[in-house]
Amino acid sequence: MNDHNSIKSWYWASAGKTLTTATAGIAQDQSFLDLNAKVSDYLGTGWTSATIEKENLISTKNLLSMSSGLDDSLGDEVTPENLQYIADANSRWAYHNVYVKTQDVVAAATGQNWDTYFSENLKDKIGMSGQWISLNNLSVYWSNTRSMARFGLLMYANGTWMKHKLYLKLF
Repeated sequence: MNDHNSIKSWYWASAGKTLTTATAGIAQDQSFLDLNAKVSDYLGTGWTSATIEKENLISTKNLLSMSSGLDDSLGDEVTPENLQYIADANSRWAYHNVYVKTQDVVAAATGQNWDTYFSENLKDKIGMSGQWISLNNLSVYWSNTRSMARFGLLMYANGTWMKHKLYLKLF
């Protein structure tokens, strides 16, 4: 369909949020990360342009559930200047690419860069191909259709792959 086949590479777009969420769940399951802890515990303060009081309301779970309270009308940049307070965390849902800050949280919590942690704990374990590519200040995953299917099978099996439980304490 649309010129795709089993080996053609394509970007995951919004499905990359699911990969990020799954990887954050793995980090929590391995006791590196607490999804309910404030993002500032991992990234320090100043990762947004909100006041420290408002920034400290934002948990990693808020980033993943798109309830950070940050202004989604300013575009996809995830620089502090572009991450501005609009409402308290958990009081407003808005589709926003701020979820990519979760990749920084996972890297800080595990002491590994995002790509290494993702590869060792998810991608390589289920035999996915692909890579995270920086695109317009966002980290976007590219892989082939077979890799997308492998991840889909993992989700369908509630996180079990080849008789090994990988995680699945997502929320």
